[in-house]
Amino acid sequence: MSHITWVLQTRYFAFHGYSVLAIDMPGHGYSEGPALNSIEEMGDWIAQVIDASDIKEASLIGHSQGCLVIMECAAKHPEKIKTLSLMGGAGAMPLNTELLSLAENGDPKAVDLMMDWVHGPAGHFGGHAVPGLHHINIGGTIVRNGSIKVLGKDFRACDSYKRGFESAVKIKCPVINILGESDRMCTVKEGRKLAEKI
Repeated sequence: MSHITWVLQTRYFAFHGYSVLAIDMPGHGYSEGPALNSIEEMGDWIAQVIDASDIKEASLIGHSQGCLVIMECAAKHPEKIKTLSLMGGAGAMPLNTELLSLAENGDPKAVDLMMDWVHGPAGHFGGHAVPGLHHINIGGTIVRNGSIKVLGKDFRACDSYKRGFESAVKIKCPVINILGESDRMCTVKEGRKLAEKI
């Protein structure tokens, strides 16, 4: 989606002595160019960013689709990666066909359905740590600030990617997969299946 998603985390790590990059993939946020078509292309693009930034070893953090991307990068470019932190990582991320179709056609309903599903019934009652903020509205705003068709392209990349478990087996660096018992997109069961392969 956008580097904005990571603003608090990047501040935390920067204040604790780490050099941090929160990057926007092509076609997202402030990055120019068209969005990439596949998880494989995205993983290679991350490796190119590491090289262009003259980073010797990177610790990568990804959430949801980002987990697939960084696993692909680590599997294909192990010499560049020190550690992986996955949040809601699974070996496959198939998409609901209706949601995929709405997003690919640029229908704003895709964002509403995604936010509703991701946050579930409890998400409608607030509960954000910062008074006045609301998870569903913040998430929806971040997605809407980009292109809904780009969201559709990302969804298609996730739905088409079949190498998650194959990539997991090839990963050489330490990995943590943080799972949430209430996560509706990546269940604990799916996350554990992935962890067994790493």
